[in-house]
Amino acid sequence: MTSPLSQSANAMAENASIEPLGTRLSCEMSWVAIQPFLESRGYRLRPRFHPNWEPSWIRRGMTFSEAWNHPLEDAMVIPCRADLVDAIGPDGRKVILKRVAKGSNEEIMSIRLNALDKEDPFNHLVPLLDTIDLPNEEQVLLVMPCFRPSKEVPSFHCREEVIEYTRQLLEGIVFLHSHNFSHRDICASNIVMDSSRVVPSGFHFAAPYLQEACENCNWVKTRRRCRVRPVKYFFIDFESVSFHPEGTENARVLGIFGQYNVMPELSLSVPYNPFKVDIFQAAWTILAFFENYGGLDDFKDFFQTFCTRRPEARPTAAEALAAFESFVSAMKPRERKYLVWDKQEFFHPRIIQRSLVRICPPLNRFL
Repeated sequence: MTSPLSQSANAMAENASIEPLGTRLSCEMSWVAIQPFLESRGYRLRPRFHPNWEPSWIRRGMTFSEAWNHPLEDAMVIPCRADLVDAIGPDGRKVILKRVAKGSNEEIMSIRLNALDKEDPFNHLVPLLDTIDLPNEEQVLLVMPCFRPSKEVPSFHCREEVIEYTRQLLEGIVFLHSHNFSHRDICASNIVMDSSRVVPSGFHFAAPYLQEACENCNWVKTRRRCRVRPVKYFFIDFESVSFHPEGTENARVLGIFGQYNVMPELSLSVPYNPFKVDIFQAAWTILAFFENYGGLDDFKDFFQTFCTRRPEARPTAAEALAAFESFVSAMKPRERKYLVWDKQEFFHPRIIQRSLVRICPPLNRFL
């Protein structure tokens, strides 16, 4: 299997046909231009984005290839995201800055959703920490915590971890729908996790598999999600969110949105219910996730029923969550602890572990 570092190197090699390796990419220069302004507001970008940046590998007498293979922190590149960068905020916390159009649906909805009850345990919407109007631009920066993609390492280890992930996804949809908001772009890429206890050493935003410092190929040190429960998951990307004061039953929209846009009712001319689309997208996201893991066949059977082609036959978000809780409650306690394994791994020690646990359940506390 190709290592993450090799995959990123391949991505950089593809960029080489457009821009020389070792230079800043054109998509990074918009951040370089506003670095002094951001610093005046208390936000520190990485050295790579400073106007007077000198590559560290040049000071060390190294080639870029050597710096990349080492690797050095300022050799790591965010793959062509002119709208997204990480920074250190005024309070010392690591944050994400996202550039959006001023007055855009994403800005408006991010602000409106951030005003909802933060104490509600079903609120799984990424917090909006700040908004920054950019000088002389029709753009604004949304400031959010730097959370980790939920599908990044560590892989899911047991069914308890999967249950927690799935439950929070459904809770988040219940919360959105209870306030008459529909997400309309639910997918794995739009679900992140607070990894402060899962990856306590931190990670490099451009290379999540490496520690923050990046030096000497220090891979992130992870803890099992079940050992540091609860791990909280959040929805991000609100550019497609819509508000429907008429309620979840009567809401109707037009348009084809989302990374998962396989729902049969999507149309540019025939109105459809966006809340039913959310249910389909959530189930599709969960099923796509389960496809990558062994030991979850009964979960797949359960969520298949949510992907019916008839929107009216899909449950509401509250009904989906209640059905899932009943499904989980019917499991024996030891069944919830069964191990799962990532099918993309060549060697699956968890398969052996799972077999041992089934033979002797008390072994689970040591595995």
